[in-house]
Amino acid sequence: MIGRAIVLTILVVFVTAFFTRPPQAQTPMYCFNDFETAEKKAAEHDEKFRYSGTNLLGIEMFFFIGKKTWTIFIKSEGGFFCTSPALIGVKKPKGISA
Repeated sequence: MIGRAIVLTILVVFVTAFFTRPPQAQTPMYCFNDFETAEKKAAEHDEKFRYSGTNLLGIEMFFFIGKKTWTIFIKSEGGFFCTSPALIGVKKPKGISA
């Protein structure tokens, strides 16, 4: 289970990286109509839904974790479930720092 400190770190990194870049440097978003479709896309990479939460801006976030990778989906104001390359990553072995 991922600790609260790690989740907070992920959120801070996301907000900093995603919202402080000029528009031309932002990565594309990939959106799906519903949670089930997002879940199927994550399953294609052997990731399973682990938990969800709402950040301090009121944005719902859904975390999918696999043996080697992870993906975060964000629920948009229009109800779509979106991700981007900035929200997809590779897990590091324990003991390896960033």
